[in-house]
Amino acid sequence: MQTQHIVSFYHVARLRSITKAADIQGLAQPTVTSHLKKLEEELGFSLFDRIKRPIMLTSDGAAVLEMIGPIVNGLIALKTHADSQGLEGSLTIAAYADLVLHYLPQVIQRFRTEYPNVHIRLLARHHGEMIQMARSGEVDLALSTTQNVPDPSLDFVDLFTSSTMMLTPPGHELLEHQPVRLEDIAKWPLILYGPNTILRTQLERAFREQGLDYEMVMEMDNVEYAKRYVRIGMGISFCSNLSLGPDDYDTLGIADVDHLFSNVTIGMYTLKGKFQGTSVRNFIDSLRGSRLVG
Repeated sequence: MQTQHIVSFYHVARLRSITKAADIQGLAQPTVTSHLKKLEEELGFSLFDRIKRPIMLTSDGAAVLEMIGPIVNGLIALKTHADSQGLEGSLTIAAYADLVLHYLPQVIQRFRTEYPNVHIRLLARHHGEMIQMARSGEVDLALSTTQNVPDPSLDFVDLFTSSTMMLTPPGHELLEHQPVRLEDIAKWPLILYGPNTILRTQLERAFREQGLDYEMVMEMDNVEYAKRYVRIGMGISFCSNLSLGPDDYDTLGIADVDHLFSNVTIGMYTLKGKFQGTSVRNFIDSLRGSRLVG
């Protein structure tokens, strides 16, 4: 019974996906499929019900997972420890697209200068996806906002807060009177994000509490897209201060609207009890040393 076959089974069982298990091991999908087939042949029973989607463990498969879980975790910890001795290894990070684009570049550049042999896999994901990936162990850490209901399987550490900024075309009349009032914003067409995003939720709550109607002319899933349409006069939008680059202040009208919306706390999620290699711990230290106050 080959160790690699057992490790592949472990990852497929936890992630409920052959594709994800292949990615996390750096293997081709057919290779992982072959590992599962050979392990099942050797054991003499099926480990998965392949008819159901996503892939599900059989009762025998669940029993095997319970037995080999501690063994595989030990092997992973051993490899991580071995890698760390030479300041090598890898880490997988999930974060909001805004953080990937505007906040993390300097953090990662500084980290790579100190640890050039560490391979970093950086994934831009929405909050729900990040939480699931952290919970399954698919990522070493996820950078996201606080949850209304904490997940008992995850640890969360505050890193910084972000402020809400209003975006207008340059020279817009909304910028003439500070602080900006919500009733004045409601008079203009708005470019907003998806209904489950924090900014959209905060804005709708504020309008509802003041009994204000508003017009949403466009819905976007990306801050950079929203900036583009604001620049050409299609509407007013909002974003986190972490989403702004130096050029934005030259091409957009920008006003702080923190008096209208609560600050958002952003932090780091990690899986409770998961062994963290030196590479991961060093990156966490880099994040803590890069705290921002919005």
